Amino acid sequence: MSNAIAASAARVGLAILVTSCLIVVGSGDPIMANESAEAATAASDTEARQSAEATEEWQTPDESVDQRPAELVAGLGRRERAKVVAVSVERGRPVFDSVDVQGKAQAKQVIRQQQSARDTIAVAVEQRQVFAAAAVTPGPDTMRAKQWSLDTLGADDAWAISRGAGQTVAVLDTGVSAEEDLASNLLIGWDFVDDQADGRTDPNGHGTHVAGIVGAEEGNGFGTAGLAPDSRILPVRVLDEKGMGYWSDIAQGIVYATDSGASVLNMSFSATVTSASVDKAISYASSRERILVAAVGNAGNDVANYPAADPRVIAVGASTRSDTVAGFSNRGTYLGLAAPGVGIWSTFPGSFRSESGTSMAAAFVSAAAVLLRSAAADRQLGAIDVVAALERSAVDIDQLGHDDRSGFGRLDAFASLCAVVACGPGEPAEPAEPAEPAEPAEPAETVKTKLTPTLRLKNKSLFLGLNHMGARNVILKKRLTKRAAKKRYAEGKAKTRKRGKWKVDTAASTSHAGEISFGLKRAFVYRVVVPATPTSESWRTSKIRRR
Repeated sequence: MSNAIAASAARVGLAILVTSCLIVVGSGDPIMANESAEAATAASDTEARQSAEATEEWQTPDESVDQRPAELVAGLGRRERAKVVAVSVERGRPVFDSVDVQGKAQAKQVIRQQQSARDTIAVAVEQRQVFAAAAVTPGPDTMRAKQWSLDTLGADDAWAISRGAGQTVAVLDTGVSAEEDLASNLLIGWDFVDDQADGRTDPNGHGTHVAGIVGAEEGNGFGTAGLAPDSRILPVRVLDEKGMGYWSDIAQGIVYATDSGASVLNMSFSATVTSASVDKAISYASSRERILVAAVGNAGNDVANYPAADPRVIAVGASTRSDTVAGFSNRGTYLGLAAPGVGIWSTFPGSFRSESGTSMAAAFVSAAAVLLRSAAADRQLGAIDVVAALERSAVDIDQLGHDDRSGFGRLDAFASLCAVVACGPGEPAEPAEPAEPAEPAEPAETVKTKLTPTLRLKNKSLFLGLNHMGARNVILKKRLTKRAAKKRYAEGKAKTRKRGKWKVDTAASTSHAGEISFGLKRAFVYRVVVPATPTSESWRTSKIRRR
């Protein structure tokens, strides 16, 4: 696949000619390429605001910069082809520089040189892989009556409040075909597979189906309707005709979509192994307040799939017409929401088709997120917590509260809008013609996510599981036990026999698949603290001691 966003001239000066089936990095820069004026303005405003801030979290070099090359290539075969991808910072955004390699020896040589560059913040070895797509059940139909999912989500009531106008959803997928039911909402985008402008080609069909769920025209007397029918679709092609690709190309797509002004990024694909390049890209997008949504996968197991398992991403599973969890939908503590994902009718290149999968479910959540942002912008509500509104308004369809099968429950688009905009069932949130001039709306109170932690103590380690909104800025504090304090005083190592104040032992900014582990020592008691954020409540444990 193509690395078009930020492919600078290779820093690695290897005069090695490698015959490879991998797609070579391009040199074009697609940022802001031929998109709408609104998207350009949003991106430029964001850049201006961010340039004045200090170094952001995503710009901090991760452990891969100092990791031994042998460890980074551990999963690579002796003669296997791959890419070595270096992430650096250029003009306040992440850029990706990749080199095609064959075998461990060549990969290690490239890694050493990538790591030695002063501006490198991450290094990864990537192999071309298949990203899980939907389970397909074909059959042509253009009738709105077939779209049971829109009725389940309260679409007609939701449209009386918001239709997604003024907002853009980036569809990172196999491309989006310029079908008649999508044409008026479809932007140009970018193709990272063939390294060129225009993402409006889809030899697979998966991306077109996802895009129709989000933004197919409604009320035009033709085809299907999207849940956010007035939103714009930014097609970002990052997977090829077989649904295969590289994480570094996906990472470039995330950065491109962020810089192009998309407020929601939909990623209806999954893989069991992630990469440092996409981690940096997700961190970059999250720092710019983008909503990232991803499918949890269709294997019906509890293996963590990425990018859904990343704590900064809304992980979406699939539900059925009878409001149960689909059997193929993956499970896990990181699961955020469920949404309709069985027998979903939408656009397809040259036709319409019914498909099933968590890919379809993720698209509904992306559409609901953009409805919320559009409604908030129309009513000048200021910053709203989109994720919390979606989660707290969800319909509980499995175990009570948050669970591993349905997350916080099945999406309810209309109820989520009512969580931030005053409305009654079936009624618009505001009268069409107010009798008196309306006073300026005050900013809506942010609905904060309540953390739902789980603790597991095993030998010398403490394992902490958190829902995806809380798996960040986690602090482990410690202080001496009374016995240890007295012993140190007796040995002359301390001035007082008191156990002392709580001190920070470890601070974790992210977690792996929603779980963080800490090492504990016998001489101390510990507690875990998660400070409050604009989107989540604070939380802390009682005293914890190693067994």
